[in-house]
Amino acid sequence: MRVGIAKYVGLTPFALYVLVFLAVPTVLAVGTGFFTEDGAFTFANIAGIFEPAVLGTFISSFWVSAVTAIIGALVGALVCYAMLGTRAEGALRTVVDSASSVFAQFGGVMLAFAFITAIGTQGVVTKFLVDAFGLNINENGPFLYTVPGLLPVYIYFQVPLMIITFMPALEGLKPQWAEANATLGGTRFTYWTRIAIPVLAPSFLGSLLLLFANAFSSYATAAALISQGSQIVPLQIRSALVSETVLGRENMAGALALGMIVVMIVVMTGYSALFDPDNARTYRQLFQAIGNSFLLAAVTVAIVLVVLLPTMVLVHIQFPRLRRVLEFICIVPITVPAIVLVVGLAPVYSVVVKVFGGSVWTLAFAYGVTVLPYAYRAIQANLDAIPVVTLSEAARTLGANWLTVLWRVLLPNLRRGVLAAAFISVAVVLGEFTIASLLNRRNLQTALLQIGQSDPWVAVILALLALAFAFVLLLLIGRLGSVGRAARSKE
Repeated sequence: MRVGIAKYVGLTPFALYVLVFLAVPTVLAVGTGFFTEDGAFTFANIAGIFEPAVLGTFISSFWVSAVTAIIGALVGALVCYAMLGTRAEGALRTVVDSASSVFAQFGGVMLAFAFITAIGTQGVVTKFLVDAFGLNINENGPFLYTVPGLLPVYIYFQVPLMIITFMPALEGLKPQWAEANATLGGTRFTYWTRIAIPVLAPSFLGSLLLLFANAFSSYATAAALISQGSQIVPLQIRSALVSETVLGRENMAGALALGMIVVMIVVMTGYSALFDPDNARTYRQLFQAIGNSFLLAAVTVAIVLVVLLPTMVLVHIQFPRLRRVLEFICIVPITVPAIVLVVGLAPVYSVVVKVFGGSVWTLAFAYGVTVLPYAYRAIQANLDAIPVVTLSEAARTLGANWLTVLWRVLLPNLRRGVLAAAFISVAVVLGEFTIASLLNRRNLQTALLQIGQSDPWVAVILALLALAFAFVLLLLIGRLGSVGRAARSKE
């Protein structure tokens, strides 16, 4: 009996991590909607979801998410198809992978300022259209600061996210299938309609739903563009968090969180089935924020490598029946958006502060949860592509312990998946605004927002510099991985 229980000890770190920083905050976030400020149980907050004003925000969020997901999926799939003929380790593919990782998470404050500069009321593109063609996109009011104005902004990060999630599926098409089709007299049209498209359909639909979930839960960019009103659900939750009452009801944040989670669960169920001296102080805070963001990125990547990666390998080798369970757990953060998670993270972090102190690095515990879906998918695709069980059994037969198997045998073969997970983790952390803002921590995004309130043009310049730096950083990571693989192949 003890031996049977002991073999599950390796899953304990991941289980505890998910319990404290995902399960508990989610329960707290949803549970608050069923209680008044005095602690009395009530359904009044849940009934408030069906108020016309609140229903309108859900409808707005739904159609914006659907439109941007469809456009992003179609455009992203076409880009993936165009890239299919390039070398997987070539310079062009590395540049596209790095750029997609950056642009997919180049949201929040930086993206808002970039679009204000481009198509705001005094934007460069806006003035060009008026001067060259007499076309004024703001004729009926400021377009960018409305719900329809979110469409081009969201599409901007939906397309690269589609490239990241759908490209591995295209790469999984085996050349033997095309050869067999040609041998049997099939045409290229037959190959795509009867072989490739049916194989790719689940991945495409899954990526489409992932894009929908990504847009539906997006908060930072909308919050930076739409400062007045609550036209979409995340902004409605913001109003409920910062106000004592919403629509005459207390604790509406929990009720709205429940409504948002219900929508996300429905979606993801489908996925599962298928430099001025006067500003010296401000800039010091900016530099500190940049350092905080890099520290958070490093700690988050460490969490992925130390907690998630060994768990995935262990499940793949010893507990294959738990794979679907692990996949479901890692997808759950998509159904619990960051704006919802904060409602439950606030009381959790009151305990974290007592244990670890109030240092900003503790935000990495929450960030590790937000990157789980992306890191899991990147690593799992690599795990499925190599004979993990065969390699581990061969190494064990030769006397290697499990640590050696993981470090010397499996990790080199998982380098591409691990690098992809690191890509998206760094990009997510550098672009994260919601959790840091609402938990009163300082990172790059919150610092840019503070600077933008006093000098938007400086914020735009700094945002573009941060984008360029992140792109170079991820490009270097990708090239280092390629150099390592080339060196081993020569040996």
